[in-house]
Amino acid sequence: TAALTGIPALTLSGDLAVWANTTGLQTASFSDFADPVDFGTPDPFFAFRGTGLSLAIDGFVTLSGDFTFVSVPDSLSVTGLNVSASLSAGTVSASVTEATLGMALFADGTYALNA
Repeated sequence: TAALTGIPALTLSGDLAVWANTTGLQTASFSDFADPVDFGTPDPFFAFRGTGLSLAIDGFVTLSGDFTFVSVPDSLSVTGLNVSASLSAGTVSASVTEATLGMALFADGTYALNA
């Protein structure tokens, strides 16, 4: 579980996990773990997952949900589940609740999106 503190207008909290593998091996052994870690692929990648994430910016923007970011050499994918977002300006506001998001951005400039 992590939280960002010290910036009065910005709050961020949630459960975070990070995976990175550039070894060229699908499975890596770490001396402090009892079992090797299977990354699922030998290809280089970086992944970040946040569950129960909550971001608020100065009472103007709020965003919450479960998000995963996966970067491989030729693409970036972003998924979101249980997403809620709101934007407020004075007495006017817009919000979305219980949304899902799937997005893939490719190195050649193409993309796919489902929301």
